[in-house]
Amino acid sequence: IYIQNLQHANVKLVTKQNDMGDTKVELGSNSPRYSTVYIQAGVGNCTLAIEDDHPVKIIVKRGMFSSLNFDEANFRKLDKNVLVNKAYRPDHPEEATKIICNVDLGDVNLVKN
Repeated sequence: IYIQNLQHANVKLVTKQNDMGDTKVELGSNSPRYSTVYIQAGVGNCTLAIEDDHPVKIIVKRGMFSSLNFDEANFRKLDKNVLVNKAYRPDHPEEATKIICNVDLGDVNLVKN
């Protein structure tokens, strides 16, 4: 499953369930902010490709046989399961897109778009 061009939908909530297979979400600078993206990936990888200037807060919920991969130059941990990018402003968290990614078996990959 490949999700892109969310700016055309101007949505507040996106929910995607993919029981088996890979999921990729791309967020660019024109993607809607103040949105929540919820991804339930059973077995497979979840890749989140995010542009530098798009603020995000990512909550990752992983199963026992999954891993989290990210470049520390582009993302930082706020908590054990919470990451943000450089564009995220702690004084204005409401301006960020909130992504909740739940993976049971597979990898969660955060990459710069």
